[in-house]
Amino acid sequence: MWNFRLKKVSFMLLLIFTLFFSTVGSADAYTNGRKPNTKNVEVQVQAYNTQWVQAYTNWDSNHKYRNIYSRSGAPNIMTAEYDSSRPGTFGRIIYNNGHSTYSTPFYTYINSYRSDVRNSANVRRSVASHEIGHVFGLADLRGSVSSIMNGDRNRERLTYPTTLDINRVNIIR
Repeated sequence: MWNFRLKKVSFMLLLIFTLFFSTVGSADAYTNGRKPNTKNVEVQVQAYNTQWVQAYTNWDSNHKYRNIYSRSGAPNIMTAEYDSSRPGTFGRIIYNNGHSTYSTPFYTYINSYRSDVRNSANVRRSVASHEIGHVFGLADLRGSVSSIMNGDRNRERLTYPTTLDINRVNIIR
């Protein structure tokens, strides 16, 4: 009888411990768990300059805590890449550091393999805005959410972050 109670109490403690520690400190669904390690993010734009600059200028003018600006030789690269190995991918960000909490330094590109990317400045601007959202700590979203982070968004029409995106970045800081 005593052995059964000990096992029951041990099981309950293990269950409580597991539930508590599996939820404490977990990132919200809209965050990727990363953010820049500085307030000012210096970038080097190497391709599709107009769309990258329009995208980061729009982010800068609409949120409070981070600034992106271009500087020759900056460690963060924004470019285009002809990536035929990922034909369904519009863009990609690669974090170039060993810290799972920082998004900088990074290498991000717009996938020029896609004809819709090559043929539309709006699509390029939408992809650039989306990748910058990752730099600021936002995760990919799916469904009917009106967000630049929504992978199912209309890239011809939704080219800049929405109020929802800006509010979420302001929460992350």
